Amino acid sequence: MKKYYYLLLGVFLLSSGSLFAEGQSTELHTPFSKKLEAAVQKNTQVQQNPGVGRLGFMRFYFPNNTVEQEPGFWARFQGCSDDTLVRAQAIYLYNMYVSTAAYKEDIPSSLTVNYVGVLDGFSKCARGFDVKDSVSFYKKHRTEIKSLLKQFFARRGLPAYQPNDIQNDVREKAFLNLLANTLALEGRFPVYRATKNVRLNGPFNQQDVALLRQFLQRALAVGRNKVISFENRQIFGPQIDTPIAHMKAKNTVTCHPVNEECAACSYVLGREMCAEISAKHRNWGLMRIYRVVAQPLNGVLKTASGENRFTLADGKKAEPWGYHVATLVIMNLDGKYTPYVVDKFLAGSGPISPAAWFQKFSTRGTIFRIMPFQRNASSENLIQDKGKARR
Repeated sequence: MKKYYYLLLGVFLLSSGSLFAEGQSTELHTPFSKKLEAAVQKNTQVQQNPGVGRLGFMRFYFPNNTVEQEPGFWARFQGCSDDTLVRAQAIYLYNMYVSTAAYKEDIPSSLTVNYVGVLDGFSKCARGFDVKDSVSFYKKHRTEIKSLLKQFFARRGLPAYQPNDIQNDVREKAFLNLLANTLALEGRFPVYRATKNVRLNGPFNQQDVALLRQFLQRALAVGRNKVISFENRQIFGPQIDTPIAHMKAKNTVTCHPVNEECAACSYVLGREMCAEISAKHRNWGLMRIYRVVAQPLNGVLKTASGENRFTLADGKKAEPWGYHVATLVIMNLDGKYTPYVVDKFLAGSGPISPAAWFQKFSTRGTIFRIMPFQRNASSENLIQDKGKARR
């Protein structure tokens, strides 16, 4: 089912950057970061489980049912606007501050899945951003970024952030150097790496499990009557770059059942959840939904044991995959954050823990792009009723 990936998600190339930030020779804690750590550590949920307890302090995007429209002709050639990137960097820095405070860490050596959520602000950069320019952009827009940081800490009732304290500059540049050295798709879309010790976990809540099962059943019921269509442009003749060849070009459309395509299946699940949540916003606490795309560093995806064929939930062996998509849901109905992965291919009809899901993949050979779920016009247009699909 994975052969259609590049038609749906686009072709991503790996950047040539280092996988890890350079090791820090000296501690980069500051008086402010030490005060922040002391304040965050007083939180009961952080004390019990810092991996999810930190989420209560972080900035995030609540699920919504709005369909993002395709960018206009000129917008397709433009990168992330300065205003959008200023806010995205401020969100990243803030989330790194509170995450490291929860973990009692200085500067991590790499962005692992234990830091899920710190990159959320960059999801607003639809065309990505130049990851390698993170520090230079910060230097250019330092005043605006720090003004936002001051607001973020104040709104959460955390220690006061002083924009003019130059000691914080060193720590923030270290956070951004980490980002600049993080592996990025096309050099514009930073990703997380897997780790053997996944801290994004918590005891299952049976109400959560029942709701997620219902959502998956609903999504699969919708998917049974839907197909996803892919348009292929075929060129005839040996010289494909001639005007004559382009005149003879032929477009063909291939349709595939939604429930057999992980990307489409995950998208319909997210869409069903957003529709329900938007209708009853106040009943859902501070939950969030993420789209998780697992991709190989090279070749095909590998399992934790190094095999190139995954065992599906029904016990069968899948064909080799070039990528895989699932849904990460962080529930909050009871005031506590509990993360789950919903994946009908690898987990079946019910959710599993993020640790169990990430551990199915090769730690060294897999990268994960994890983005807040957002409905979008391009995906909506690809998913069609069986009887109305173009052929």
